[in-house]
Amino acid sequence: MEFNFGDVIVASVESTSPSEGVTVIENLTTGKNFTTTASAPSSSATLTGTNAEWILEDLAVDGDGLTLVNFGEASFTGCVAKAGGKEYGLDGSALYAVQDSSSSSVQAVPSIVSDSELKVSYQ
Repeated sequence: MEFNFGDVIVASVESTSPSEGVTVIENLTTGKNFTTTASAPSSSATLTGTNAEWILEDLAVDGDGLTLVNFGEASFTGCVAKAGGKEYGLDGSALYAVQDSSSSSVQAVPSIVSDSELKVSYQ
């Protein structure tokens, strides 16, 4: 799927059984969407659902990191993980800045706006 600056994207990942899950990505701006099902790698493996991540990262080509374009600010809203009948927000989350792999300079800094909203600011 292609994305443009300013597009509004909705993504969800859900474990539908101990061995299978589904991912949906929707571009609300263009109306395009993508759905895929993933299975655990073997019959003895299970999808345990112990982590949830919201990620903005730089692209690496052939192992070389590329510098992020100046995107200004990106917002992640509705950041909620569900497990065992409970909902978990961003309270207590670990945040990591995006760094250029070759120079170690910080390219983007995340911050928590509320228990369900995260923003990432270009530096």
